[in-house]
Amino acid sequence: MAGPFSGAVVRTSHMSGIVTDLGTFLGQWLRGAAADFRRVRLHAALFAGFFGGGIAYVVYRHRRDIVVTLGARSRVATGFSKMLTCRAALPPTPIHCLPNPM
Repeated sequence: MAGPFSGAVVRTSHMSGIVTDLGTFLGQWLRGAAADFRRVRLHAALFAGFFGGGIAYVVYRHRRDIVVTLGARSRVATGFSKMLTCRAALPPTPIHCLPNPM
């Protein structure tokens, strides 16, 4: 499968497509040809996400308490950073800082 993301075509059916594209970009760069570094960053982020997910699974299988603690800490850090961002933006209040109407 292929789909566009920010103007870049990404093959998402297998990790091999992402690794192949990264290899193609590396070959272009080594030859001195222009490589689209926006696509390189996108593919590198996808590769890092898959690789990091694999490592997180292995850690989870052996130490579930660490993964749960890290997940909770990341949620708290995200909420805290959003709170600081919204507080620094006063006035006017940005739309993403308004309370949820539900």
